[in-house]
This record gives sequence, structure tokens and C-alpha cells, in this order.
Amino acid sequence: MDPAAVMPSPTDIDAIRRRTERYWFEDGLAELAVGINFVVLALLFWTEARLPPESPWRGLSAIGLPIVTIGGYFAARWAIGRLKQGITYPRTGRVAYRQPDARHQRMASAAAALVAAGLAFAIVRSPGIEPWTPALAGAALAGLLMQVWLRFGLVRFAALAVAALVVGLVAGRWLAPIELAMAGLFGAVGCLLLGTGTVALRRYLRTAPTPDGAPE
Repeated sequence: MDPAAVMPSPTDIDAIRRRTERYWFEDGLAELAVGINFVVLALLFWTEARLPPESPWRGLSAIGLPIVTIGGYFAARWAIGRLKQGITYPRTGRVAYRQPDARHQRMASAAAALVAAGLAFAIVRSPGIEPWTPALAGAALAGLLMQVWLRFGLVRFAALAVAALVVGLVAGRWLAPIELAMAGLFGAVGCLLLGTGTVALRRYLRTAPTPDGAPE
């Protein structure tokens, strides 16, 4: 028998890789964690929108955005790991993913902080960009969600990307002040992620066996 006839093709290997990586999203926990972070960001912007103009807490989002972004990232990683140990791994096993280098993680966190701080600084220094901020933020979220769709083939993330883009445009057009528009954007996208994550988790719990082997 020709060994080449039984060896998987590059296309098959790529399909196997994508199927293995999709396992991370099968239980919906990642979407739930990111959705909670977005809702926290929405509450941050909503709180600032409710403050009077003379309040010393005006500008709260400029300080809180990088803090919540970076802190939420590490909190989400910890929470997802703990939940997967209790829910996912006992049911369908654990897939060991190659962990990114710690230096790269620090660089990614620093980059996220710089982007968040740069956006806040640009709004303060260039008021003309302010009306476009929700649309730009929605486009950025759409780009991230689209990357998940393209990499893992999860169609629901394509729908989420379109929703993020539309919500950013609508919020920037109809909601004022800018903090309220940003609250609407993050709140809407966060709730959508909570919804898709909940559906995925319920489907996973219904189809995956419990640790004793009986369906739940």
C-alpha cells in the first residue's frame, strides 16, 4: 500500500486543526466571559454618562477603560479555566493548547492598554472624532469577531460581527452623549455574547455526558 494514499492531506490536517481549536468555544464559556466584560464596560460608560458636567468623576471611562480591559482579560482567563475544569473537562476531556509566551502576553496587554488610552486621549484632544467613536469601536469589535469566524469557522461569530458593526453605527447616530453611545454599543454586544454563550452552553450540557456517563 502506498503510504501517501493513507496520509492525510494538508486540507484534512487543516480541518482537524480547526476542529480541535473550535473545541475551546464548544461550551460557550468564552463568550459568556467576554460578554460579562463588555457589560461591565457598558456600566462604566453609562455611569459616566449619568454624572453631572461639573462632577470630578468626569473622565471616568478614560481611566477605567484600560483597567477593565486588562483586568477583565486576566479575570476571564482565570474564570474560564476554573469553569472548564468543573464543567467541560470531566465531560469531554481536555485539549492541551500551546500556551503563548509570557512575554508576548505582557506585550499584548500593554498594546491593549495603549490602544484604550490612545482612544481616550484622541477623544479628549480631538473633539471632532467623538461622533465617530462608537462606529469605530463597533468596527474594531466586528473585526475581532470576524477573525474568530474566519479562523475557527464558527458562523455565529460572523453574525455577531455584523451586529457589532450595525450597533456601532446606530449608537453613534442616535445616542448622546458619547458615553451613552459607547454604553449602548458594549451593552448590546455584551448581551448578544451572553445570549450565544448561553445557547452554546445549554446545547453542550444537553449533548455531552455527565461524569457518571448519563446524559444531563
